[in-house]
Amino acid sequence: MEDGSDISIDAALNQHTEDISGATADDRGARLKSFEFIYDNGLEGQYGFGSGSTGIFADIDYGRRKAGLKLSMLFNSTDELTLFLNQTPVAIEFDLKGSIIAGATYYGCHLIVPRFKITSAPIPKGGVNDIFAIDIECDVQDDGTNPVAILEVYNAKAAYLA
Repeated sequence: MEDGSDISIDAALNQHTEDISGATADDRGARLKSFEFIYDNGLEGQYGFGSGSTGIFADIDYGRRKAGLKLSMLFNSTDELTLFLNQTPVAIEFDLKGSIIAGATYYGCHLIVPRFKITSAPIPKGGVNDIFAIDIECDVQDDGTNPVAILEVYNAKAAYLA
């Protein structure tokens, strides 16, 4: 995760490297319990006319697209609360990799959200003998330069390896 003027998205992504910062991004991987990324194209079906096309879409129009991000993390500082209170723009990168395909290429994917703001106060939850965790809801925004989300998927297809 990166915030402020250090946010810089690399033109070409590399697996198992940090691609969102001109400095050193804050690695929250060990604290991340789960995440949910939602991308809704907002497609709106237009039903056909006549007896032969009842209940069948004749066309699909584009609606307003929406993206969302939710994170659940172990609590260890008030960094996320400060980002929420200051409404600081933040970028996040998920580098998910599985087994090796060839050389240094792994099955997996790279997901980058270049700009979002935290919209819910990440106050720790838990009690005596519990591990404190925080739930974070985010408003995904357009940064004016990059796509709203960048996703690269890696698999064993020869064309992709080339």
